[in-house]
Amino acid sequence: IIGMLCYGGFYFLSDLSKRFHFDSIPAIPKSISFINRFIQIPLICVYLIILYAYFIKLLIIQDIPNGHLGWLISVFGTLGIITHIAALPFAREEQHTVTRWFYRWFFPLLVIPTLMLVYAIWLRVSDYGITEPRYTLIAIAAWFAICCIWRIGFSAYWKTRYVITAACVLIAIAAIGPFSARTIAAQSQVSRLETVLSENNLLKDGKITPATNAEDVPTEATQQIANIVRYLRKSQHLHHIADWFTANPELAVSIKAHKPTYETVDIILEYINIDSENAPESRTQLSISAPHIMEQPQAIAGFSTMIQIGKYNNKQNNRSETKSYIYEIKDNMLIFKYINKTIAAKIEVAPLYQHIESFKRGTWHNLPSEQYDTMILDSAADSPKARFICRRATFRKDKNSGEMKIDEIEGVLLLAN
Repeated sequence: IIGMLCYGGFYFLSDLSKRFHFDSIPAIPKSISFINRFIQIPLICVYLIILYAYFIKLLIIQDIPNGHLGWLISVFGTLGIITHIAALPFAREEQHTVTRWFYRWFFPLLVIPTLMLVYAIWLRVSDYGITEPRYTLIAIAAWFAICCIWRIGFSAYWKTRYVITAACVLIAIAAIGPFSARTIAAQSQVSRLETVLSENNLLKDGKITPATNAEDVPTEATQQIANIVRYLRKSQHLHHIADWFTANPELAVSIKAHKPTYETVDIILEYINIDSENAPESRTQLSISAPHIMEQPQAIAGFSTMIQIGKYNNKQNNRSETKSYIYEIKDNMLIFKYINKTIAAKIEVAPLYQHIESFKRGTWHNLPSEQYDTMILDSAADSPKARFICRRATFRKDKNSGEMKIDEIEGVLLLAN
């Protein structure tokens, strides 16, 4: 495996020039010639015109859109280089005028897109640091720059295999070692977090110093801290900051876990004592869970049927896999119907909303066992006797009203005879 990965690729590249000599043009299938001359190259040229027109627009409005410009240029440049390599067999034929023009001028025309790519990356990195996707863009920009410099400045030494070799080297650097994407992204984001915490006196001598008053920390700083901590959890880099929380050994252990949960992020923000963007007035999602509620004794007298209700999404009706039932949430009611639309039970879920105000920050909360009774809901007055034992409820902010509404619910429904 090591020989195939480390040696085989380089051996293939070293032999590439021996296998393809273009002093005499080999016979190229007409289909491939047609695709290259009349599809690939024209499309790349059209893309180039659109891209330059877009650059002119950005120059006029003096604004760089967030996020997508780098990927637009990266896709163009990558496809263009592939097309440039594919055009090599036709570039010396007199009748292929367009192909010869493209082969000669593609890399000079790639210079401005490469500079725009570098500028767009610089803007994002200076504001938000390096992440793995941005590292990818940096590697692509470096590849473009190497190819342009080599093709324009050292055209006499230009070899197609050098393009492929440069890409392979950059991929290897990004994949493993001290300059890999994961390592650099983690260092960048941890450094950003350390800077923000230190500037707001929340990190002293390498240890977290919780804020005395959450309102004293600027909103922009709290949002930056919350976003970086979430990124570190998502990218599995959270363990890099575990030593900052040694004053809370239990939290430090959870941070070092192989896959920290969303709840760990909420506990971190609560420990730092900042009003993150997940405060009730601004968060868009909240999940309440009673994970061990079914392990406690339940009163089931008067009920004959127990139905497991899985993940529910009120954007579509869900049907039980074992019973012919349909259920939906409407007007704070869990309405459970038979397949013939007859109502089997109506459960009032409004009591669950009390938890929205109970938790001042965070998006996921496991209730303590003494609050499990708030997750046991009985049927409405105009409904057949029923009871719903809720294991989890997820609230999402309605785009129109701005109010938090139940969107997903899990639990067990008990129906009477």
